[in-house]
Amino acid sequence: MSGIWDVILLFIPFGILFLIIALAFYYVTFKDRSGVRLLVETIVEAERERRERLRRFYNEFVRQVQSQLSISSGESMSKSLSFTCPDLSEIVDVGNLSDVKWFFREIFCKSSEPLAVLLVGPAASAKTLIAKSICDALGDECLFISAESPELTGAGLREVLFRYSDKVKLLVVDELDKARREVYELLLSLIDPLRRRIAKVHASSSFVTEVKLKVIATANSIDAIRERAGKELADALLSRFTIIHVKPYTTYDEYITALTQYLERKYGLDHEIAKYLAENCTRKRMDWRKIEQIAKLAKHIKTKDELDRLIRMVS
Repeated sequence: MSGIWDVILLFIPFGILFLIIALAFYYVTFKDRSGVRLLVETIVEAERERRERLRRFYNEFVRQVQSQLSISSGESMSKSLSFTCPDLSEIVDVGNLSDVKWFFREIFCKSSEPLAVLLVGPAASAKTLIAKSICDALGDECLFISAESPELTGAGLREVLFRYSDKVKLLVVDELDKARREVYELLLSLIDPLRRRIAKVHASSSFVTEVKLKVIATANSIDAIRERAGKELADALLSRFTIIHVKPYTTYDEYITALTQYLERKYGLDHEIAKYLAENCTRKRMDWRKIEQIAKLAKHIKTKDELDRLIRMVS
């Protein structure tokens, strides 16, 4: 019997503690509800303040959007998109390039309307040459981007266009068939006649501006655009472009001749140096940005050995 009493005496303190806790809970819950009531009122007030902040934010957002649309629409309508087309004579008339140059000289550059043109053709068909020549003639009024650059994002391009929308007349997108999907989506909003607006949203404010500009894009293949963007987005984007198919140079010599003449006229290179640079860079499959970078540095080079040394350093 003593063993049973020992067990009972052992659990008596725990029973008393449990009873005290139960009585305290009963008192707080049913006798004195002021603590619970205060907690509920605090939660309700916090929710009310949150909804009020959201309402103020929404009203401010709508006000700013309406203000930005009215301001930027007026600015955009006052900006003329016509400009003087460069000579383009440094580009040899091979294939249908004479027709392509006529289109840009007589139609694209003279138009005051926002146009979007996609030059499609195989590598080494002078697509980038034409686009880059027109862009260079505009200077700061043109934005040239390479879509294959891993640093190019839709957000980055949106930021640049938003900042310089009142200044830029022409956007050139090289290698469009290598862009990210987000870049395709942004371009669609730029060249769609019913939109032509971009939005910039921050935590505390939002802005919308109308962007009125011309677009020249280059691509090796339309199928590659569909593969990267998806059929639905690609079809929507391509339907808003005027697509011009550029015929390739028929021989390697034609391409080297065209590139040599371009480097001579554009950068003032000696004929032999320009031809050697054209052959060397073509053999190494360098892109246009690298070729132009070397050409700018090679103005005072007189021998092929010096040119080889320069190419090894920068490539």
